[in-house]
Amino acid sequence: MNAEKRNNLIIVSLILTFTIPIVLASLLYWYGGPLNGKTTNYGQLIQPTLPIKQLALKNLSLQDLADKDILGKWVLMTISSNSCEKACQTSLYNIRQICKATGKDQTRLRQVVLKMNDNKSDSNFTTLLQRDYPLTQQWMIEKSQAQRLDFQEGGIYFIDPLGNIMMYYKPSSNPSTILKDLTKLLKVSQIG
Repeated sequence: MNAEKRNNLIIVSLILTFTIPIVLASLLYWYGGPLNGKTTNYGQLIQPTLPIKQLALKNLSLQDLADKDILGKWVLMTISSNSCEKACQTSLYNIRQICKATGKDQTRLRQVVLKMNDNKSDSNFTTLLQRDYPLTQQWMIEKSQAQRLDFQEGGIYFIDPLGNIMMYYKPSSNPSTILKDLTKLLKVSQIG
């Protein structure tokens, strides 16, 4: 009799071992789990990503950007008209400070201002960049293309080392939350 109870207990244990995970997985699937579809990033994930090579970007000499300018590093980019207004200046400052705050990882980052080319030039903006933001590269995009893509002036965009625009932050975003997202990306990224 003792052996029979032991055999029954083993059979019940085996049945429970295989059915409990299936029941729990079904419950989580149908009723949501503890994450409930939430993400931990603060920025807006751009899906699908936008390959930067599709944008026909230019350098200040109006030549196509070379791969070495685009690929290999994480890029923090802000958008500006040819006259950098308050939102643009705030984003430039935030990008510079965020890059400094990453410490040893700053070598994995590139700072960029994407200027909308409307064939006008603002010498004050150029002076501001040279004086206060010497590490910031200037890229150019046709204004009509930037507007068609709904780029937000003063917004901050992340571009991965493979050249894909993948995350967006509103101009009013808290720089500390941007830094948290960037730190996570740099920690898990094996490239750039």
